[in-house]
Amino acid sequence: MYIIGHKSILLAKEMAQEKCPNCASNHSVEIEVFQKYVHFFYIPYLPAGKTGVSYCSNCHQALLDKDMPANLKEDYQQLKAKTKIPIWMFSGLVLMILLILYQQNHQQP
Repeated sequence: MYIIGHKSILLAKEMAQEKCPNCASNHSVEIEVFQKYVHFFYIPYLPAGKTGVSYCSNCHQALLDKDMPANLKEDYQQLKAKTKIPIWMFSGLVLMILLILYQQNHQQP
């Protein structure tokens, strides 16, 4: 059983206007942005950064954000800048703060 772990969720995806660097087909590359987060008993506590992948539907080449060529990386950076961190990513942190405040207010002297 995992008490603390990390996970990723898909935030956004969009078709790139660039050609595939492997097979040179047009309009076949999809760029995806993922949000990584830390969880405690599967309750998300803190976001831990965004990452991305490009995937060609023609030749099935997948590239991580660090391996993308400059033209795809630019499209990825634009999509990444548009996506926001979901508020529920902080739900564990909010629950922990509320629990601490509740305990402080209900302690017996």
